[in-house]
Amino acid sequence: FELLGYEYIGLIYNFVDEIAHQATSESLKFNNLENFLDESEFSAVINNLLDKNFRVYLCSDHGNLYCKGNGFNPSRDLIEKRASRSVLYRSRELAENEEFENKLVLKFPNIIGEEYILTMKNRRKFGNSEPGFTHGGVNIEEVIIPFIEVIG
Repeated sequence: FELLGYEYIGLIYNFVDEIAHQATSESLKFNNLENFLDESEFSAVINNLLDKNFRVYLCSDHGNLYCKGNGFNPSRDLIEKRASRSVLYRSRELAENEEFENKLVLKFPNIIGEEYILTMKNRRKFGNSEPGFTHGGVNIEEVIIPFIEVIG
């Protein structure tokens, strides 16, 4: 591709996120990612940028955490939204009523409004599914944005 004399460019690729959300197992996730990288022009684009003396950085919109299920599945009838590591409730009473180990109830009215976040103090996720990566939650590994420089 032609860079048209630009000194700085920003490219957004979301293939990792799409592959991660579509995979039904960890091994399938990594196999699909490897196949995509083999068949795509991603490495050619990066190498072209490096050849033209661009500094190349890769980052994500959030970090990831490896965790396993805690055996608890919140009732879908009582929650507003659900993710693997947190659940939103309209009232503190509903959030406090749930019983499982290491429960943590949070409220950030300036960020999410009047809803309550139910999560865990430890590195676990809801449910009994096999251990795996989850992302975008409240643990430090999930809120730090991975950022690397590609060196040619």
